[in-house]
Amino acid sequence: RMEGWGTLGAETTSKLSKLLDAGVFIDVYKIVREGIILGMESYSIKNVEKLCGIHRSEQDIVDATSSVAMYGEWLVGGRKDQSILSAIAKYNQQDCESLRAVVSWLRSQQLKHGIESSGLEKLNSLVSVGVPGKESSSGFGSPVAIGPGVDQLAEGCCGGSLQAKIADTAIIRRLDDLARRLEKAGAERPECLASSRLVGFHLRESKVERRHFAARVSREGNEDEDDEVIYTTWNLQRRDHDSASWTYNFDSQSRVRIGVGSLVALIDAPGNLAGFGTVTSLQPGTIELRLSRELYPPQNPSLVLCNHLRYCAAPMRKSLLEFGHELLEGLDESAVARFLRRQPAVFDSTISHAVPDVIRGSDTIFQKVVQLSSSVMVIQGGPGSGKTSLASRIIASLVELGFTIAVSSNSHLSIDNLLNKVAATGISDIVKVGGDPKPNGEYRRASSMNNLIIQRKSLKKVSRDKQPAGIGQVVGATVYQLSTCAPETFDYLFVDEAGQVSLANFVAMGRCARNAVLLGDHQQLEMPLQGSHDTISGRSALGFLVGPDVSIVPPEFGIFLSKTYRLPPSLCRFVSSSLYDGILRNSGACMKHRVELGPSPLLVTKKSGILCIPTEGDGDQRKSRVSVAEAQQAVNIVNELIGREFVTSSERGILTGNHILVVAPFNAQVDLLKAMLGSRARVGTVDKFQGQEAPVVVISLCGTEIAEDDVSASSDRRGTEFVLHRNRLNVALTRAQCLAIVVAHQSLRRSRITCLDDLFRMNFLCRLWQIGCPDKPIAPRNLD
Repeated sequence: RMEGWGTLGAETTSKLSKLLDAGVFIDVYKIVREGIILGMESYSIKNVEKLCGIHRSEQDIVDATSSVAMYGEWLVGGRKDQSILSAIAKYNQQDCESLRAVVSWLRSQQLKHGIESSGLEKLNSLVSVGVPGKESSSGFGSPVAIGPGVDQLAEGCCGGSLQAKIADTAIIRRLDDLARRLEKAGAERPECLASSRLVGFHLRESKVERRHFAARVSREGNEDEDDEVIYTTWNLQRRDHDSASWTYNFDSQSRVRIGVGSLVALIDAPGNLAGFGTVTSLQPGTIELRLSRELYPPQNPSLVLCNHLRYCAAPMRKSLLEFGHELLEGLDESAVARFLRRQPAVFDSTISHAVPDVIRGSDTIFQKVVQLSSSVMVIQGGPGSGKTSLASRIIASLVELGFTIAVSSNSHLSIDNLLNKVAATGISDIVKVGGDPKPNGEYRRASSMNNLIIQRKSLKKVSRDKQPAGIGQVVGATVYQLSTCAPETFDYLFVDEAGQVSLANFVAMGRCARNAVLLGDHQQLEMPLQGSHDTISGRSALGFLVGPDVSIVPPEFGIFLSKTYRLPPSLCRFVSSSLYDGILRNSGACMKHRVELGPSPLLVTKKSGILCIPTEGDGDQRKSRVSVAEAQQAVNIVNELIGREFVTSSERGILTGNHILVVAPFNAQVDLLKAMLGSRARVGTVDKFQGQEAPVVVISLCGTEIAEDDVSASSDRRGTEFVLHRNRLNVALTRAQCLAIVVAHQSLRRSRITCLDDLFRMNFLCRLWQIGCPDKPIAPRNLD
């Protein structure tokens, strides 16, 4: 993987992409590590090169860390000592020459021992053509486009028919030309430069998934660690003669991410795709699939998860293409264009409306939203600040004033959550486009005031039933639907969880409204990315506007909700000082949040705030990302908590399994905790619990100090970066209304620090530990 290659420009990026697709680049480290038993302490190039007879002379630079240190020495010394740069250049030149020699040696060994090449199958019918699919639909079309013109389709194109793929191919090829023109104009116009980076976002993002899928179909992956494949099935059975449902048996001990509703590919031999099926039932050792009636399934196929093939980015590509041409034509005064220039929000002070009763106490925020003039503003809500509730009241008030509102987010679940809160205010004209309906087919408001129903319509029907001027309406939809809307169809677009919505997706759908309000907190969960992107297109919509290394949204871009109604005082102080520049504060009602201690507490010795509990031993947990010791300690903690009394500002009761969240960073640890805890707690990763709260949160960090040897260190470092990611820890800690309990291996606090980011992460952990476990001092490792 080549990080940041999107910064190379449109033409260079296209050339590099073709080289990657052609398999020109080789992961030599992986080949050596998996194909040779070296008998040395690591597989670094300094050791492997000895196989080729290369022996380096003594020198000041012995490894990459030394070269970085010497470069720092050169900077501190005023950038004058040319000999340091020469030494670094010589060191890197030797590495390159050694790598070339090692590759030549490996090829000679291949010939000598008659080892056949095993190149990755191109699978042109899938990787190059793409799979048609309809977003959020349980059905799917033929995975292979058959007919004239297939060979001319662009990689990554998609659509429900060959004609749709041809149309998408035309857009993809026009985007390449558009990117070059925008890049040229971007020298003087930042919105054009940003747009040039965005037009290729969806292809870059999908490329990784498509390559992974091709590798799985060709059986090139690590079968022991791949939880997106059931590699062995048997006992094929049909439900009945006329049914399209078939069942297979598989190893009941397999841990897979495949679930009911998943799309899977049936592979009857490496590189041979038999067809697709949708999972309709999944039990340990048994899976039921619904197949097309034309497909007679193979007897013993592998089943490969491929949900990503359902989603077609063609609507977003088309919207970005249209927007790019608008910019080149000088149409750059829209809210989205101003947003890409990172211009402060513009407010029309001549507009004034009486503040509705439902919004009392938030008058300033409401007036700013009402006065927005072709602009984008941010409402950043700290944990427990009531951001979604406030947004729902603002939306309801805007509807009463006759405005039309679009609501979107990164998932249907988030959209539904905000729509339900809007419905609870009494607004009746609410429409949801797309997504799976609730079990009863309706979205009912939680309030018992009356029995309002959120209507379910297609976007075409919404357009056909357009409200008369002056009559407000709320429409919830994803980027797939909103990208197809005409410019400024709505007065406002509200985007919830905007810190997890890509910049490209926001621009694609942002054109549908005159103004936009971004709701979220960039200090919580970040936007998930698969591909390699530049520093512009790799940002979320919220992160782009707020800017890098900024904790609180600048006042010219929006408003920060500084009061939390969830966190107890000591937890709030830690989170506020660590992540929110000391501005976040708790409401007075949070002062009484607590869990009553038992008569003889063994582990849980605090009523509120942060409590850290160390574990010992556990053997080598770094390979499996599972800590049995931490899981057992979590069980002990939960057992001690069950039955205790707790108090929050809204509830007083006895702790049950529903009042305790147990959070772990890795799915394997989650599975272990679920098996050990049963129904005594709610267990999941931090992603599952964002937006939720509970009196007590137990966090299993599931990490150890980074290993000394090079092979383990790189893997451990990635794991530790994930475990100690401040945004993820922020979300985990701030689910707690009373008490956040952190369970961690002793050695995690002594991990090696080799870069500035390591230092920030370790400082966060040490401060957390100092507050949560002050009687157990930390013995830090020295800086390398």
